[in-house]
Amino acid sequence: MLPTADGSLTLESARYGETYHSRHGAVQEARHVFIEASDLRARLAARLESPSERPLELLEIGFGMGLNCLLALDTAVAFTAGERSQPVIDYTGIEHAMLPVETLRAAGYAQHLRHPELATALHDALDALAKKPVTREQDDTRILPLHLPHLAARLHLGNALSFPPLAATRPQPGYDIIFLDAFSPANNPECWSEGFLARLAAVLQPGGVLCTYSARGSVRRALENAELTVEKLPGPPGKREMLRAMSASTAQSD
Repeated sequence: MLPTADGSLTLESARYGETYHSRHGAVQEARHVFIEASDLRARLAARLESPSERPLELLEIGFGMGLNCLLALDTAVAFTAGERSQPVIDYTGIEHAMLPVETLRAAGYAQHLRHPELATALHDALDALAKKPVTREQDDTRILPLHLPHLAARLHLGNALSFPPLAATRPQPGYDIIFLDAFSPANNPECWSEGFLARLAAVLQPGGVLCTYSARGSVRRALENAELTVEKLPGPPGKREMLRAMSASTAQSD
């Protein structure tokens, strides 16, 4: 484990030769780029005021060490009071190379949550998932048994390009928020290609938002070519800029 500037831990990927999070602060970066830039809290509040009980659908490219997932669920807990037949949030993470659950536990992210029991629930669910027999005929998307009221999560274990909603001939809108947190374009180019980014744009709901730490020009242009409204925002500590892209049909300003 590697310490970061805000006291939280990260790891270096042997495959990609870079860390899972910024050394300037793993939790700071995750909150800034994904939780705050996506307006997650405001979107959850708006969902509760809607007559529809459809959960807020969140897709993450790169589950990694599970930090963004935990912070999103931690944010959503404040909106779980009351009687609902559906979850307030339905998180889907995509991960090609899952880390051992023991490694995720050792990161100690529970101490950075308002509701540390979420980390236990997630890690126990991942443990249960790892013990389930998997056949080649099964879809690679697994529902995580969180056993938490009004919170739902699932994982697609495999290449992002094989995730059924993205692999469809005509991808359909389904997600309110996308966290694009794959390893960098230099080391993991398939998750940043113009074709892949166009598919991400296609699965965004009207008014949906995509957030990413990368401010690379090729990424910005690809998102714009996919008819999203893209803006550069101040980045987290140690990074000058990041990108936020919104569904062009109902793009909003702060």
